[in-house]
Amino acid sequence: MTMQPRQSVTAPPATDAPALAHRDRHTTTGRLLGVDLARGLAVFGMYAAHVGPAPEDAGGVIGFLLELSHGRSSALFAFLAGFSLILLTGRSTPRTGRAGRRAVLHVLIRAVVLLALGTALTMTGTPVEVILAYYGLFFALLLPLYRLRPRALAALAVATAITLPQVRYLLLRSLDDTTWGETLVAHDPLARISDTGGFLDLFVTGSYPALAWLSFLLAGMAVARLDLASRAVRARLAVTGAALAVVGHGGS
Repeated sequence: MTMQPRQSVTAPPATDAPALAHRDRHTTTGRLLGVDLARGLAVFGMYAAHVGPAPEDAGGVIGFLLELSHGRSSALFAFLAGFSLILLTGRSTPRTGRAGRRAVLHVLIRAVVLLALGTALTMTGTPVEVILAYYGLFFALLLPLYRLRPRALAALAVATAITLPQVRYLLLRSLDDTTWGETLVAHDPLARISDTGGFLDLFVTGSYPALAWLSFLLAGMAVARLDLASRAVRARLAVTGAALAVVGHGGS
C-alpha cells in the first residue's frame, strides 16, 4: 500500500474575507432588498388608502402623502405581482421539465386560492375593495407568458397599456346600450355563487379590471427578468421609471 502525499490547504488571504462573506450572504439569502422595500411601501400605502383619513381632510404634507397612496399602492402591488410570478417560475432562467411543471402547478393553485378567497371576502360585504380575486385571474392569464424575454414582456406591457383601456372603454359603452352583459352574468357560475358580476367584474367592470391592470403585471415580469445586480440596469430603470411617471401624470 502506498501513501498519498497530503495536500496542503491554504486559507484565503485575510483581505478576501469581507468579499467572501458578502458573496456568501448574497448567495444564501438570495433576497432582493429593493423588492422587499417596494413591498413594504405598497403595504403601508394600502393601509393609508383604506384606513387613513381622506387626503382633503388631512391637508398639508400628510394630505399630500395620503393622496400619493391612493391608486399608486395598488399599481405597485400589481407590478410586484408580476415580479412574483417570474420569481415563482424562474427569474434568470425559466424553469423547464419537471421543475417547470411544478412551478406552473404552484402558480395555478395560488391563482385558484386567491380567486376563491377574494370572492369570499367580497361576499361579506366589506367596504374595502378586495383585490385578491383579481390577482388570481391575473396569475392565470399571464402564466403562459412566463418564458418570454424581457424585451417581449416590455413590449406587451406597452401595447396592453395603450390598447386594453380603450377596449374596456368601448365595452363599458356597449354595456350601457345592450344587454349582453346581463346575459353573460346570468350564465356565469362565479356570478351566481357570489352574487356579484363574476368574470365580467374581473375583466371589465370591477375595481381592478384585468383590461386596465394587466400592463402593470407585464411590466413587473419584464423587470424581474433583468439583471438587477447590474448598477447600469438599476440606473436605467430609475431613469425610465421617473420619465414614465412624469409622462403618465402629465399625459393623463
